[in-house]
Amino acid sequence: MTQQAIPLSKSAHADSKLKPMSNFSHLVDQALVRLMPSELPRAAHDFPIVFMRQDGGLFPAALLGLKPGVNQFVDKNGRWLASYMPALMQCYPFSLAHKEKGRFVPMIDAAALSNTEGNALYTESGELADEPRVKISTVLQAVGQLGSAAKALASLEAMDLIIPWDISLTVNSEPVTLRGFFRADEQRMKSLSDAQVLTLWHSGALPMLYAHWFSLSRFSRLGAVLKLPASDASKLQAPEAVQ
Repeated sequence: MTQQAIPLSKSAHADSKLKPMSNFSHLVDQALVRLMPSELPRAAHDFPIVFMRQDGGLFPAALLGLKPGVNQFVDKNGRWLASYMPALMQCYPFSLAHKEKGRFVPMIDAAALSNTEGNALYTESGELADEPRVKISTVLQAVGQLGSAAKALASLEAMDLIIPWDISLTVNSEPVTLRGFFRADEQRMKSLSDAQVLTLWHSGALPMLYAHWFSLSRFSRLGAVLKLPASDASKLQAPEAVQ
């Protein structure tokens, strides 16, 4: 479902309401979503966590489907099928647009607005109501955490631990390759010195690594089996990796 994000403003939306949300069909075409470092341990139980590059930096993301525009965790009735929903999805219909010098503009999906039904966006005193205030605050928190994640992943790259990853899968007996991702190399991790491991611990990178490796078993939830050529099998030895 295409979303039309527009700037949220008190002058334009003082009398607007948020439509009641009965299902999650608005997420049906979102096959990837960025993750905050603080939610990686929880997300790892439901989704494969991959690393992606954007604007020169890396960030962690949950893989929700094996085709662009297909979220396999939303069924035809709009029901959410996983036990956990990533924080940025929970914040719908709110998002942020970067303006300048670290400033951001709150955005809202125009399809979520109504003049007649739902809860008011603003109180009678002109302040944001509780729901939009909390959700926008969470999105702002995500921006800060994603910045921290980029720094932590940069420290991993500096140690040559992050490598390009074309994900080779077998789906319904057919080969599928997902390109443009990155992963952490556990074999290279084992070659680090104690001082380097301590540096990664202080950077916050180690918990991200463990969540990433643990999550690789979740490819099976997408109806896929992760395959690696025999010559490369030693490069991925996460304890629960799908063979």
